[in-house]
Amino acid sequence: MLSKKISQYFLLVGVTMFAGCATSSLPPEEQKNYAFVESRISGYSTDMDHDTYPCPPCAQTAFISWIDGRTRGFARPTVDLPPGNYKIQVGLRCESTVTCHPGPPYNLNVEAGKRYVLKPNGQVYVSDRFSDRSHETLYKSTNN
Repeated sequence: MLSKKISQYFLLVGVTMFAGCATSSLPPEEQKNYAFVESRISGYSTDMDHDTYPCPPCAQTAFISWIDGRTRGFARPTVDLPPGNYKIQVGLRCESTVTCHPGPPYNLNVEAGKRYVLKPNGQVYVSDRFSDRSHETLYKSTNN
């Protein structure tokens, strides 16, 4: 009986974590009040939208791991943030948590209802979070 409850608990936790990694962690009615930030950078600093990958680790998304210099829960490919200024970094060359290195910072002033797509070399594309990405424009970043 106890092992069944433990199994159900881990199944619930696993499904929750997997679902949170793929989409917004917010209920639909709350999403308009937050910015959606998405990493499209591979673990080896290549563009996930345009590059081909000769090795499996190269195809892994670099998760958003640090916000304002601190970890914020589990690293994930997407995060929802309230409007404001943030320094966001992805984890690069992560063969394990021991070898993960912070990537260059992306300094963003995010607005509610927008999608910010992090790309290699400091580029960020912005669009309405509820439309497809075909209407993205280059974000005027404060990165140096």
